[in-house]
Amino acid sequence: VKLAIFAGDAEAARAALSTVKVPFASPILTVPGGINDPLLARLGILSEDNELNTLLIRKDGRIGLMASGLSNRVGLTNVILREDEMLVIRALEQGELDAAKQMVFALAPPFDPEAVDERGRKPKPPTYSSFHLRARARVYVAMKELDKALADAEEVVRRHLGTDGGMSLRSPELDEAEALRDSIRKQMGPNAEK
Repeated sequence: VKLAIFAGDAEAARAALSTVKVPFASPILTVPGGINDPLLARLGILSEDNELNTLLIRKDGRIGLMASGLSNRVGLTNVILREDEMLVIRALEQGELDAAKQMVFALAPPFDPEAVDERGRKPKPPTYSSFHLRARARVYVAMKELDKALADAEEVVRRHLGTDGGMSLRSPELDEAEALRDSIRKQMGPNAEK
């Protein structure tokens, strides 16, 4: 996934996106001619805002997201994170476990809770997106490391329960997370923790 901005500076966009919880590592491109580019007119983008305007274009050329100004940074990040998850899932579906492992462990490296730094202190556990944790759980299932898969799946369910419960609703993401967790528990058999 590459991010193309059509108004503003690529480095300013990267700096703005660095304020969200999940780091943004994809390349950021600028559209030559800015708002006057004929492609933007064909897309119906006819004016500039005072803030960054961004357009996320998928590899197949489809528009992933149009964000006017910086108000939709989280939405943009979520589209990219979901695309990361889908890349891992596609690799697993094609039987490319090594490629899936390489992708997901670059996005969400395993954390050793017993690790200590050079001063003998335990490092703070990293916080990964739910998208990356779901993808990592699927890779752990493929690796037959069901205890690690269950831990990641339960963390995703816990996060969604916290979010959805606060809004008194059930989201499709919570249903998906519970289905993944339950499928892992089923594979583990009757000894799986509930």
